[in-house]
Amino acid sequence: MTDGDIKYYNAWTEAMEMETKPRRLLCLWHIIKNWNIQGRSKFHQLKENYLNHLENDGETEFLKYLLNAGINTNMALESLNKVLKYNKMKGQRNIRVDKLLDLLEGLVDDRMCKRIATIERPNANNYQHRVNIEEHRKAESQLINKINIMEVGKFSVKSTSKASNPHYKKF
Repeated sequence: MTDGDIKYYNAWTEAMEMETKPRRLLCLWHIIKNWNIQGRSKFHQLKENYLNHLENDGETEFLKYLLNAGINTNMALESLNKVLKYNKMKGQRNIRVDKLLDLLEGLVDDRMCKRIATIERPNANNYQHRVNIEEHRKAESQLINKINIMEVGKFSVKSTSKASNPHYKKF
């Protein structure tokens, strides 16, 4: 049983001077490793083909988004694992599966409650955001009667500076 490199197999068959070459058996670990390497290269090839397809179709904005997404889920998982390990399990290494599932459920409940509280509880940023949205809606409702659509891409806006003599400015 050998790894994926052929030189060990060739050296063995030459040193043993056999009439028929023995069957070459690969270690399961090496087979899985080779599959992962081949799968990774296939994935990269498919990814490059897709990115080229997007570029050829003129989907530059979506392409920029994909290339600059910067998503790193590994860091988030590591952080969650640390919270589970040290806060919930209190450093215990061996724990029963049912206890672990209970701890995971508690962790998810804690995170969900914290998220809901962050969304619902008014704080400086959340309050300011709501005020901005409300003011934007007020401004929109005031302007809706003053804007006329002339044609595609052309609008006329009623002036608010001269109430007695209203006129329109074309954009």
